[in-house]
Amino acid sequence: MPEKKRSKVTLREDEKEQLQDIMNKGKHSAGKRKRVQALLLTDAGYADEAAAGRAGMATNRISEQALSLIRLPARKVRRRPGKGHSFSCPAQF
Repeated sequence: MPEKKRSKVTLREDEKEQLQDIMNKGKHSAGKRKRVQALLLTDAGYADEAAAGRAGMATNRISEQALSLIRLPARKVRRRPGKGHSFSCPAQF
């Protein structure tokens, strides 16, 4: 059986506290909470597959996220440009 892949994520105590605050407060988006949860799980020693399953993410996103956050720790998720969605129904079809 092949060995399960583990991303190398090592968080300092202050970083862990910051991430725990994000998880405990309800003021953050679901996507951000998933990414934070995945980081905390990989830091705790979970394999990528197990961390992805618990966080509700695809397995390949775990390693991509770990690499991107190591390179750009202050990166923000940007919305795609373009017209926003309209939920109102047009008057005539």
